[in-house]
Amino acid sequence: MPHQVVVVGSACVDLAITVPKLPESDETVFASPLAILPGGKGLNQAAAVARLGGRAALLAKVGDDDWGRVLVGWLDRAGVGTGAVLRMPGVLTAAAIVAVEPEGQSAVILPASPGTALTVEDVIQHDRLLRDG
Repeated sequence: MPHQVVVVGSACVDLAITVPKLPESDETVFASPLAILPGGKGLNQAAAVARLGGRAALLAKVGDDDWGRVLVGWLDRAGVGTGAVLRMPGVLTAAAIVAVEPEGQSAVILPASPGTALTVEDVIQHDRLLRDG
């Protein structure tokens, strides 16, 4: 059965902390213990579709590393199709550093990860998945 929704986007690991306030320049604040969570706009959207009972697939790139395997396993358990999650040898999976204040305001630092950026060729190679979705 084809997927109802195919999301073309990103998957990364969120390194998340809760802080009493976002630090000013040169300021140190103490934070909650580090939480390692699945993230990325594409991953979040595909997971939301699956949580609502839809059939979703994700077209994204991750590294062929421990974090990439963790993300693919998490997507599988969430019911998201991972056949088009491309595992890139020798590439580190993207990670975001996320600091969240108690009121919900956040600051996100996203290190460059060119090896996990989708290309036009990646999308063209999966045109059948996209047309069927």
